[in-house]
Amino acid sequence: MKIIKIISLLTLIIFAAGCNVLMEEEPLTESDGAFLVNIAINSNDRTILPALENGFSKFVITARSETSLLTPSMEVIYRRAWVSLGIPETGEWEITIIAYIEIDGIEYPVARGNGFITVDEMYPDYSIYINVNIPEMEGNGTFNYTVTYPQTASVSVKLEPLPFGEAPVINNTNAANGQSLSADVPAGIYFLTVKATANGKTVTRNEIVHIYQKAPTNANYIFTKLDFGAESLTLSGTIKILIDGKQPDAAHIQFGTDSLRPIHSQPVLVDFGSSNDGSATWSVTVDNFHGASSLFCMAGYGDTPIMLLKDIAVPLDDTDGIDLGEIIIVPQNTPSDTWINDSTSADNPINWYSFDISEGETYYLWLNNSYYGNYTKTLDANIAIYLYDSDGVIVEQSVFFYDYNLWYYPFTFTIPFDGKIVLAIGSNALESGTYAFGYSNNRNWHYNYNYY
Repeated sequence: MKIIKIISLLTLIIFAAGCNVLMEEEPLTESDGAFLVNIAINSNDRTILPALENGFSKFVITARSETSLLTPSMEVIYRRAWVSLGIPETGEWEITIIAYIEIDGIEYPVARGNGFITVDEMYPDYSIYINVNIPEMEGNGTFNYTVTYPQTASVSVKLEPLPFGEAPVINNTNAANGQSLSADVPAGIYFLTVKATANGKTVTRNEIVHIYQKAPTNANYIFTKLDFGAESLTLSGTIKILIDGKQPDAAHIQFGTDSLRPIHSQPVLVDFGSSNDGSATWSVTVDNFHGASSLFCMAGYGDTPIMLLKDIAVPLDDTDGIDLGEIIIVPQNTPSDTWINDSTSADNPINWYSFDISEGETYYLWLNNSYYGNYTKTLDANIAIYLYDSDGVIVEQSVFFYDYNLWYYPFTFTIPFDGKIVLAIGSNALESGTYAFGYSNNRNWHYNYNYY
């Protein structure tokens, strides 16, 4: 008897935005005559995949050998599935997955991926990783594109089927500036060329584009004066920052691209001037937007990220008067001798807390995160600790990164005055996840506490 068994020790799966097909949160179990399929929906930095608002509705799998064709059942749980082939013949098997989308109650096949496993007599462990993004060559999809550029420039857009040899499905020699343009395009893989010319210089950007039937694929390009010879571009504007009702002694901002790439190497301090209400100005000089179409801005307090601010479109030229809005932080007052369980999200990547401290008391602060703790938390949580005196002035700042063991070795401090501790907890990557922290003036509190 030939038995295939799979144990997946490590699977890295990356999803396109909006893809959330699935079902119950239950563990996968190993079964005789089965192999583990890991489904991904990936692309590289130079490939544009369709924007599927509701993700794929189902996956269908087939397994083919030289003499057999099987269509086994497959229950996908978190992009993984045990697939049983019974007791298959030895040799190489091609595993193919076809993904569907549902529109108005009808399911359409739109993408596929495949991989290979070899069944032999040695009873090895098997698992397979299949990237599902090759278009099914059925029906038409929609290609939406926008190109924005300085008034002195001209731009052309060409979309050609791959492999080369057929006529372009889009050949716009004078793309309108800043307008959203659309075209119905047969499902398939295409090569996109966007050329912009100004001041005697031509800039070309290329992408691979996947088109699925009944689905939109979107592209947005912005060309600035940096693309046509300018050495730098300056952004400036205003911001307001208050933490626990007080203007911080220092704060910074940093811009990054929509692909999370910083556009300036160091955070830029904001200028509070003579203000005492948190109002500040800022100015950033940029020499490369790395082909981005939008920017995000992150504000920070000391060495700590505070929060993400609004996205802005990449400006074509020097731009003043950009208002980044207000950051009003009101820390949550927290009790001692209690574990505070909390989480971060994309909309709220940093949480703030505070507690009062008394002169001469020694305090202990513990952190339970994904790196050090009881293995129930998911965030690589960092913690920044700010000590305020009774006048609200920051006296000291300490930052502990996620790989510092505050679970077994608490941050310990004794204060020679009455004051307040303010904590900021989040991750360097502004990720979502769970964590817990607690503090006490009893150094044995953590070890005597039945934490769950």
